[in-house]
Amino acid sequence: MQSLAHLQKGSLYLPLLFLLSLSGLFLVKTVAVRSFEGYQQEVTSNFDRHYDINSTQYALSSFIGSPETWKEFTNSDYGFRLKYPSSWTIAQNFQSDPGVLNSSQIIFANKVNLTVNVKKNSDIQNSWQKIKIIDNEFYLNQKEINTFVAQLKHKNLYYEIFLSHNNFFANGQDLRNTFILILKNFQFTN
Repeated sequence: MQSLAHLQKGSLYLPLLFLLSLSGLFLVKTVAVRSFEGYQQEVTSNFDRHYDINSTQYALSSFIGSPETWKEFTNSDYGFRLKYPSSWTIAQNFQSDPGVLNSSQIIFANKVNLTVNVKKNSDIQNSWQKIKIIDNEFYLNQKEINTFVAQLKHKNLYYEIFLSHNNFFANGQDLRNTFILILKNFQFTN
């Protein structure tokens, strides 16, 4: 009891006050962090509900317009024409593969590549899907996850049409639908 007598009046309250303040700080911090995490989770779930990454609403391809607004490219040397979205442009300098008689390329920055190759020989495989679009009979193949290719024969030449993309289309179905639209607007002029 003598040790308690040596304590000054009120000296016990200071450590208790410090512990109480410290525990109050931890309580406030815990409540603040948990409520922030709760609000953050709510914001994230609302965003996920309204923003579907696979929706064409948010893909660049949703701005290509209808084929009526597209530009037209004509290759008079090899007798074909095709329509392509207005924001895409004709590429001036590019290398074509050996065995290609003529190559026409339409691009959109580094996002889209639409190429028409004219060749003497075909490399159509048995696994390619045969489809008829308007007056043309195409052999269609999804070469890679981001590339479609179609071939058709006209006057002893083979016309090979590629459409590839880099984060332009929302998904594979969006790419395929646009490719079919391009094929519908591919015509021979002779």
